Amino acid sequence: MPPDSNHVENMIRRMTMIRSSVKQKVSAHNMQDLCKIVTVYKTLELNGIDTESYLRRLNNSMYAHCINKAMTQYYMDNGELPKGQIKSWDMVKLLEDFDYTEFDIFKN
Repeated sequence: MPPDSNHVENMIRRMTMIRSSVKQKVSAHNMQDLCKIVTVYKTLELNGIDTESYLRRLNNSMYAHCINKAMTQYYMDNGELPKGQIKSWDMVKLLEDFDYTEFDIFKN
């Protein structure tokens, strides 16, 4: 009896549908990014987590963490809050101490 290929075919179809709807240059690098996106989506789905709500909550928390940390640091350095926009924030550095434990989908 041949193995059931429905699962594999469904995953390939999902990638094909996503790739065809993305208006980017097709490359191995872009395909790797799409595979990561589908992996996150499918992992959340298999764990019964609404992807949109989860990502919105995660992104809002990350943004709030960065803003609070950057504003606090700016105030500590300058004694006042910025009067305009700060366009040079290093968001990767600001997230170095972000606590992801609340968003761990594999916790027991």
